[in-house]
Amino acid sequence: AARRRTHATIFKARASLAAALARATVRASSSPVFPAPRFGSSAFPLSSGTRPMASWANAMFGDVLVGRDGTEHDTSTALAGKTVGIYFSAHWCGPCRQFTPKLKAAYESLRARGIDFEVIFVSSDRSEEEFTNYQSDQMPDWLAVPFSDAERRAALAEHFKVTGIPRFAMLDGDLNVVNPDARAIAARDDEKFSAFPWLPPLVVDVDSEEMDAGINDTPTLVVLMEECGEKWDFLNEALNKVARRRREKEKDAGLLRRQTLFATVTETGGGVGGQLRRLAKLGRASKTPQMVLLDLANGGYVTHASGEVDENAMERLVDDFVAGKIELTEVK
Repeated sequence: AARRRTHATIFKARASLAAALARATVRASSSPVFPAPRFGSSAFPLSSGTRPMASWANAMFGDVLVGRDGTEHDTSTALAGKTVGIYFSAHWCGPCRQFTPKLKAAYESLRARGIDFEVIFVSSDRSEEEFTNYQSDQMPDWLAVPFSDAERRAALAEHFKVTGIPRFAMLDGDLNVVNPDARAIAARDDEKFSAFPWLPPLVVDVDSEEMDAGINDTPTLVVLMEECGEKWDFLNEALNKVARRRREKEKDAGLLRRQTLFATVTETGGGVGGQLRRLAKLGRASKTPQMVLLDLANGGYVTHASGEVDENAMERLVDDFVAGKIELTEVK
């Protein structure tokens, strides 16, 4: 019950952000974007682990991918060693028609520079004719999951938690998921696509597009600094250092998914920050930064009760939480 109340609190605060995203995204309705799968995401876990590239790629995408001219390509050969983007899209989707040219330009520019980047199109078109026309008319030489393999397309959509299109995910050369939703970063990239491979930032603002629903499922350290303008650079630098070190520890432990997220609050008043202040009983924003670690999946949080909010304090709070040394305050 606590978790449900917490989810409602967080997403209520994000109503304006959700509305903005809704204008740019076609949401799934009573008619699902993809047909219902008969097998779930367990068909292919999130990381390749120790499995050979060939078996992992084929398990995820099938033995064959098709080109825009209908040519069949062996999946493991086509993807070997490449950075891969998975593009969930359809010709009838207006926002898709806006994003496709941007992704096409990025693909062509990166390939021209010798970067091994491949895009796999996963269609939610209503017919094979629509799928073929969309792929041949508006896309470069991307590969696609065959339209006839509806079960696999549905399983991929479930695996990547696709509730609306366009959706664009990034995988590394071993087909590990590095960003399950890279569309916003890719769409905002400069003409040289210098942010490629569009990894998610380690630290985000709670009211930004990058702050997705992960805050509800993953422990998140939040530094609230709304009225601390002169300290923003110092606090952001410290938080990024802690986030980088924590991520390296996770990677060293073989954890491909982030186990701890890091965020800031810079907007005064409403938004997610205001809701977090009420949730954690932090009072009004002041020139003194505050810090709270949220574990909403378990219905709790812990605040930094006293002392300076600096790099050492940030790291100590996260380390103590990970080590199980902290007792959470239950969300009421």
